[in-house]
Formats: sequence, structure tokens, C-alpha cells
Amino acid sequence: MDLMRLVAGDSGVRLRVLGRHRPGRSAYHDHLDAEVVVTSGFANGRLRLRLSPEDLDDWGAALGELGAGRDVRWLRGNEIRVEVDRRFSVPVPVVTITDEAASASSVRVWLDVGDGWVEELRRRYLRVRETWPNEVVVGPRPRSYWQ
Repeated sequence: MDLMRLVAGDSGVRLRVLGRHRPGRSAYHDHLDAEVVVTSGFANGRLRLRLSPEDLDDWGAALGELGAGRDVRWLRGNEIRVEVDRRFSVPVPVVTITDEAASASSVRVWLDVGDGWVEELRRRYLRVRETWPNEVVVGPRPRSYWQ
């Protein structure tokens, strides 16, 4: 299931959620394995990720920023940056994927995806949250959790 899918012609950025990292093991049950797939006429690549519940919360907040027309940086370590190019009548996302952990390289893709791309990202986000809800910790942890 795609958390992010921005495709224009031969270029695209997809963030695919593959499933739970360690199903049934309480410490990492809510962490999701994912991969970013970047395609363009110049470069193609794949980057494996592990998303925590906090990462997903941060993506939800980032979508609010994108909806307001602001640029965002998301994730710690490996980074996904979405800048909004406002030079045209319809704002265009420019996505930069940076693999700081392994290759220290980055790919930047300008994607003329048309209108409504932020709303589509919100729909994808909600589908991922519905498919893989937090099950281990759904509220503040009781004091006994840490003992």
C-alpha cells in the first residue's frame, strides 16, 4: 500500500508500506517496514525504511503544512523533503530523497502531478493508518509499563 505516490510521466516517488516490522512482538509491533521507490529519466533507486508510529504522526502534521503551501522535511536520518514550486498556476511538488545512512546520496525529482496532490496524500495517509492502527500503545503508558 502506498503512503506516498506522486507520478508524472516517467518520473515518480512512491513510499510503499510493506507491513508490520515484527508482528506480535510488543516492542516493534506498530513499526512498519516500508520502501521509497524513485524513478526518473536520470536515476532510479530504492531505499528501505522502518516507520514508527511517531513517524506517521509527523507525516500527518507535514501534510497540514503542505496543504498550507509550506515545504516540509520528514523523517530522521534518511530524509524526505517536499518543496512546493509556486512558479506555476498549480503548485508542483519537488521531492528530494536523501539516504544519509548507507550511501550518503540524494535524488531530487520535480513532479508536475496536477491539482489535488496534497488531498490524495491525505487519503493515502488515512488508509495506511486504518490498515495498520497502533495496537501496542494507544494512549499514555501507565507508570507500571516502564517497571
